[in-house]
This record gives sequence, structure tokens and C-alpha cells, in this order.
Amino acid sequence: MVSGERLLFLSAPGGVLSLLFLHGVGALASQVINKTEGESVLFQFNSFRGEAQYEVVRWKFNSNTVIAEKYNGTEPKYPSQLFGGRLEMNTGNFSLTVKSLELKDSGIFSVVADLFKGNQPGTQDIPLQVYKSITEAKIDSNSTWQSESSLCDVWVSCSSPGHSDVSYTWWINNQTHHLPQVKLPLESAGRVTVSCTAQNPVSHKIASQTVTCIKETALDSTEGPYVIIGVSACAVLLLFLIVALVCYKCRKTEANTDLIADTIYADITDNIEMKDKPASNTINPDSIYETVKDHVVIPANKPLTVYDTVQFDRTLAPDSAGVSQYQHVL
Repeated sequence: MVSGERLLFLSAPGGVLSLLFLHGVGALASQVINKTEGESVLFQFNSFRGEAQYEVVRWKFNSNTVIAEKYNGTEPKYPSQLFGGRLEMNTGNFSLTVKSLELKDSGIFSVVADLFKGNQPGTQDIPLQVYKSITEAKIDSNSTWQSESSLCDVWVSCSSPGHSDVSYTWWINNQTHHLPQVKLPLESAGRVTVSCTAQNPVSHKIASQTVTCIKETALDSTEGPYVIIGVSACAVLLLFLIVALVCYKCRKTEANTDLIADTIYADITDNIEMKDKPASNTINPDSIYETVKDHVVIPANKPLTVYDTVQFDRTLAPDSAGVSQYQHVL
């Protein structure tokens, strides 16, 4: 190995260790470790020379927070509660394990060591990025008919609900597009199947959908006002006809009511002499009701009413045998 080189082991997705050669003391590990939420990650101490040579080894998060440290001959300590008991420092090689990763664990992990004698090792920085696993890729589409070109402008968009750090790749007509949204010109009744891949460094999902162009039967801008006026006129005419029909029904009902009222009652004319009655009036002899009028004259030899008092003890005349005890009054 070339003088000054250091071998750094980095944990990569899937648990595979990758190797980095760091040239010179104090060089930084620029490769980012990508992990999925809920996994664990192991950070190796690349300057390890034997436990007895180190006075103290410290792990820091984002350069300023000491999260784990070990002095020679003592057990590791965890000064910060930032990781809530999810840290474990190896006493033999000073490696650090972070368990049950959370999104907020993304950042730079640094290790600093002090030797009892000799040159002090430089600071080792290891970037970590934690992602949520993609569980769904979703395609939405909408189209607009362009009458000028007789084509549909079809827009297809890809999304992954609940994720912001996602890239998208389209596969359309044997071509790839690296955009969240793509515009497709389609002929009337045309169709095409599109596929979208939503991905981040630790996971991906694929969605497919067939989109079509539907010709819209929208009204022309010059014909629209006339059609609206025609529809409005028809609506007014229909309303007028309905009102006229209702009025006709009401008038017919009133006429039938007046006719009934005029025929229910009439004058009784039997044995009644009318005084000063106009000659032009004709009395219906078949009527069963009498209208009382102040110009009617009762004959002197008749009772005041058309009924008489019943006399049960009245002696009947000899020639009236078999006749009812009611007096015959007419």
C-alpha cells in the first residue's frame, strides 16, 4: 500500500461493505452511505492501530455533538440522548453501530482519536443519508382537445405519496424521460401505454397506465351564444305553455262549480201563487226545493206551512175509513 494511504470500510445498501482509499492524514470520506428507515448502519474507525495506543476515541454527529466516547481501559459512554439508546460502540476496534435508523439520523458522523504518543490521526467524516422505502408509484393523466390541430394534449404525471426525495423515469414509445410530468400529443381515439418508475437510492416502484385521447364535442365560440339563446327561448315558451294550461284548468273547474250551484236549488211552484213575478222567468216544475221570497202570497184557506200538526185523537169522518190520522194538506 502506498505510504499515507488508509483503508476505509463503509457500509453500503444491502449490508455490502465498500472500500475507500483515503490519501493523506485528515482526508474525508466523500461517499455517502444510503440506508433505509429502520435499518442499522456500522461505521468503522479507519485509523485503528490497537486499543492500547489510544488515550480516547470519540464519535461526533454533525461535527459538534459527542454521541459516543471511550477512554483507555474504560467502558464506552454515550453523553448525548440524541439517538435515544440506539448507539453501540465496539470496545475492541472503536467501531460505532446505529440501530433502527430514523430520517432525522441523516448527517455526518465523525470520529476523532488521541494517541498516547506519535502523530495524532486526522478526523474521519462519514456522511449518512436515511430514506423511506418507496411503497407506491402513482400515475395521473388529463387531456385537452385542441380543435385547431385535431390532437389531444395529454399530460401524464408520476408521484409517490409521502415522499419528497424521489426521482422519476418514464418509458414511453421506447423512449425514456427523466421528469415528473410529460406531455404527449395524441390523435383522436389514439392510445398509448406509459410506465413510470419512482425511485430513491434504496428502493423503487413501477406503475403503468394506458392513456387515450377523447375528442371533445365542445361548442364553437361563434355558435355558442346562439345555442344558448335558443335553449333559453324554448325554456320560456315551455313555461308559458305550462302556465296557460294551469289557468285553463282552473277556469274550467270554476265553470263546473257555478253550473252545479245553479242547478242544486230551484223554486217549488205547486199550489204557490207568485206575485209580481216577471213573465220572462220560467219556473222548473220538477224542482224539489223552494227559495223563500218576500213576494210569495199564501192562500187564505191554507196553513202557513206546507206541513200540519198531527192530531192523534182526531175523529175520522165516516167516509174516511182506512185513511191515515195525518191530515192531508195540499
